[in-house]
Amino acid sequence: MDTSEMQAYPTGRYSRFLVRYPSVVMLISFLASGGLSFLAINNGAFETMFGWSDLSSIIVQRIHGFDLARLQWRMYLEDHGRDEVIDEPESDRRRRRRRLSSTGQSPRRAHKNSLHELASPPSGPHHHRSLLDTDPDNRVCAQQSVEADGQSTYLLFEDSSWDPLSPSTLKSLEKAQQSVAELKDFKAVCLQNSLTGQCATTQSPVNWAAWLTPLTPETLATLTKYDNDSATNAACLQIPQALYQLNRDQQCNAQAHLEAPVKCSVGSLGNFPTREQMAGPFTAMCKSGPGQDNEEGGECGEKLLPLREAMFAKNWDCSTLEAKYTRIALPSAGPLGRSGNCDWWEDEEELEGHLLAMVDPLFQIKSEVEASNRDVTVYFTNSRMTDYYLNKDLTLLGVSVFLVIIVLWVYTSSLFLTFAGLFEILISFPLGLYVWSVVLGEPGVTIIMYNGIFIILGIGCDDIFVFMDAYRQAHEQPSRISGSLETRFAWAFNRSALAMLTTSVTTCLAFGGCAVSQVWDIRCFGIVNGFMVLFDFLLVITWFPACVVFHEKHIKHRCCPACSPRSLFKACVKLCGRGPWREQRNDPAAGDADDDDDAGEAPPVKEHWLEAFYGGPYADFIIKHRKAILALFVFLTGASTVGWILYLKPSTKPFSFFDEDHFVTKTSNIMKNKFETVSSDGMVTVRLGFGVDPKNPWNQGGVHPAELNEDLYENTPQSANYVKGFDLFEHQKGFSTACKSFHTTMVELGESGSPTYFCWIDDFSTWLASTNMNGSFPFADRTQFRTAVDAWVEDNDSNPKASESGNYLHNYEQRQTYSWEVHEEDYAWETGYSFDKSAAMNFAFCGFTTGLEELEDGWPNTRIWKLYDHMQTALEAAEKAGGLVGTGVQVCEEYDFMALASYLAFSAFTSMLASLGIAVLVILLVTRNLRLTVLASLCLYCIVSLVFGLMVLSGWSINLLEAVDISIAGGMSVDYLLHMVHSFNHRKGDSHQKVRGALREMGVSVTMGVVTTFTACCALLATEMLWFRLFGVFIVMVVCSAFFTSMVGLMALLAQMGPSSKNHVSADEGDSKDVLEPGQAPMTQTTKTAGIELGTLNGASSGDSSEFESQPESTPSSRATPRKAEINF
Repeated sequence: MDTSEMQAYPTGRYSRFLVRYPSVVMLISFLASGGLSFLAINNGAFETMFGWSDLSSIIVQRIHGFDLARLQWRMYLEDHGRDEVIDEPESDRRRRRRRLSSTGQSPRRAHKNSLHELASPPSGPHHHRSLLDTDPDNRVCAQQSVEADGQSTYLLFEDSSWDPLSPSTLKSLEKAQQSVAELKDFKAVCLQNSLTGQCATTQSPVNWAAWLTPLTPETLATLTKYDNDSATNAACLQIPQALYQLNRDQQCNAQAHLEAPVKCSVGSLGNFPTREQMAGPFTAMCKSGPGQDNEEGGECGEKLLPLREAMFAKNWDCSTLEAKYTRIALPSAGPLGRSGNCDWWEDEEELEGHLLAMVDPLFQIKSEVEASNRDVTVYFTNSRMTDYYLNKDLTLLGVSVFLVIIVLWVYTSSLFLTFAGLFEILISFPLGLYVWSVVLGEPGVTIIMYNGIFIILGIGCDDIFVFMDAYRQAHEQPSRISGSLETRFAWAFNRSALAMLTTSVTTCLAFGGCAVSQVWDIRCFGIVNGFMVLFDFLLVITWFPACVVFHEKHIKHRCCPACSPRSLFKACVKLCGRGPWREQRNDPAAGDADDDDDAGEAPPVKEHWLEAFYGGPYADFIIKHRKAILALFVFLTGASTVGWILYLKPSTKPFSFFDEDHFVTKTSNIMKNKFETVSSDGMVTVRLGFGVDPKNPWNQGGVHPAELNEDLYENTPQSANYVKGFDLFEHQKGFSTACKSFHTTMVELGESGSPTYFCWIDDFSTWLASTNMNGSFPFADRTQFRTAVDAWVEDNDSNPKASESGNYLHNYEQRQTYSWEVHEEDYAWETGYSFDKSAAMNFAFCGFTTGLEELEDGWPNTRIWKLYDHMQTALEAAEKAGGLVGTGVQVCEEYDFMALASYLAFSAFTSMLASLGIAVLVILLVTRNLRLTVLASLCLYCIVSLVFGLMVLSGWSINLLEAVDISIAGGMSVDYLLHMVHSFNHRKGDSHQKVRGALREMGVSVTMGVVTTFTACCALLATEMLWFRLFGVFIVMVVCSAFFTSMVGLMALLAQMGPSSKNHVSADEGDSKDVLEPGQAPMTQTTKTAGIELGTLNGASSGDSSEFESQPESTPSSRATPRKAEINF
């Protein structure tokens, strides 16, 4: 026998230790990974936070600087008894999850007549309305009496009969709201009737119809007196005064609101009046709407308009009272379960939990109502709809895991190895979070981290297949390799570790490119996923190999030998003949021999059918038709390049989490398009400020990016940076002129949505003219100026001149009241000023309403950029007109997302190019072959170009999610290509022989990697949220493009132009079963050329490796021959 056959394959210290003590390696790996994961979870690593802001943008910095300067104004108001500013961050009061979005916000105008609002205008975004009289000092409210702003449940009805007042439609509406009222979760959070304690609503066509039931003589006899305004209100509704008075006496609302009918309970309402009896009041409501005779006209229009907008669509026909859409508002309220403080923040999570639990029953109610009346289609929404679909989609993760289990089980034929591999994959996710949350100290993660679970399912399985293929192929080698478990493991480890290392490092670094992103969410995604891939690699060279050895020694022939696909599907295998199932030879000696793998040679195996296919007919086809294949790829690459350059552009539509035909989108569109007022925020507003430094406006002060979304608080470490030496005292008229000029330019550019604007100094000067204050406007004395503006804020006195003319007063308090009543805006939020420590007025601002409605999903990026450019033009004109050049900024909340989208569109391609550069560098380091690197780089570009071309063909444009996808495209594209290049590089022979060997060696691993990744993405493709589904589609695009290019285009290119080895083998050797020749240590050789001695990693000395490499090549007859039996793992 040849001496090379007799010399055992060199094994290192790590291989010997792992083979001899696999349970020790398993225990150490398990405890280390489990302990770190526990620390991550215990540290709150899974808490979802929301950043999504480009803090490097000067536009965004100006927004934050302006908000900090405005905070000083709110604190000034607090010092003068006009406002209240929280003194601690929200995260210290209660850690709250950030929400993706909310739908179905309560229309402001539906509540514009609330006396409670007029008496106590809200001081911030968390204002609550109460239907009970409350003591402003004690702020104690009865149970479920304080309406939760933005937390109402809306029922919307689409009536194909266009008759919302027909008996059948009213009964359907009554059935829907009554069914909701019976829900346990709704009862726990509903606004309660102050008389009966039942759930109440003041915005329901059904309740208003029932309220109009004619009075009986007996009921009329109980009427003893009329209120002063009952005649006016009855006349507005076109009903008898007695009907209005008697119903008003029984109101469930303690306050005298016209919009609160007697039948405010959400329960059985009894019989409805006839259409003729309802015609008067509903006609009066209808005519208060847009384009009607008494729109916003007089007292009646002011009272009825909120009701009309709250319940009926804009196209309500006042002559026939026909309308296709109606809606019912079912408000939520607190405190929950008891009377308590009106600011019931501790109950908010409980309220949100009840609203989330209501969604499934609401779908059931929808089905029941639609089944009873085919003319009616029911829609509904509340603030937790996005959370509902998020939770629903995340449950599909279990489907992905189950499918991956099936694939792993089929491939390994062992339940033990299947679950060992699954543990390795899944534990990598919290290990990546450990670095982010514990090492880096981050308080939470971004929502897109859930996508990482699906990424690691594919990557983790790919590494398992590479190792298992190498381990299986070790059995096919000569006895010096296959003769013992120790040598087989060492050979398989050396053969697979570098391939897994190169792909893992490349993917890790590609994700690491996202780590330098200015957007916290993208940075989180990149760092966690990068380390997740790295930890998976560490486990696949420690935990999983130890499990394979443990399985080989103690489980394979002793525990549940029938627990394999071959045994369970034996009948199927017989019917199909030769298939992918690995059959053990019917030789009892084979099993006995393997019981002592360390003592003797491994049982023989036969070649996998896919290996035979890829190394035989498939390789022949690629080699024979390589020129035609290359021509096809040149065409595809060129066409896709032209396509994505011309058509892959930034999106002109706002980002949405759902399809256009999705239930949530349809509901949102009905709310937005069919009803007069949709947004709880009204119109987009722009603010003009002077005093904040336009070039360096903001100091972040160490506040976490995801916590910048919280309410500003008094002792925040953030601060605004001001223009040095600026004092508005020197520009009193200039500020007024600048505000006027800004508004004039807005009108000229078609951006103004109101003939008026908010400018405190104009109100101040008007107020000053009617007082006896010392000095006149503009002031020449600084002390008098400060005294006067303080008095303007503190003034509560009447102004006879304004009262006689019917106008509102111009002091701060009355301007605030007027602002809420007429404009539904917080005056203190739109205009004001602040003083610095030297008593200089270092900041002043005014507010302007645009013609753009505040949409739920925002405006397209292109439209907001147009607004920004126009407002910059207006700013330049205002600075010039007021003599304030270089001191002004203009801000708008919409600019934040505009800057984010623009940054992502730019950084997406830069991150992609960086990841491609990293991949090319890794290929060069591993192969040390410039020619091979260039060829691989061309194919890598082909993959990315094909992906972008598929995005164009799918109708995609660059929006939020697409930008994230493009950022990681390079890193996700390189794995399969690297496997094939690495295998090609370490083989001997000419280019044709090396292509054949690479296909035979790595074809199965790459194919199974594709199958597993696609299987993991199946659940993503079935999700309802576009965030997940489009990501799944993107992964499929990448996997298909990478597989197609790596297995077809790359192989044809290497067959035509690939480098050959210096030592060629004969044609017979090249075409025969391409196993490792005795004396060859390809992984060690490749590692040395890359500057990494894997033999040293494995514990073997360099001397052993050199001695092994110096062995003479064997003849073909000395190599392993095909066997009839195959090992099951």
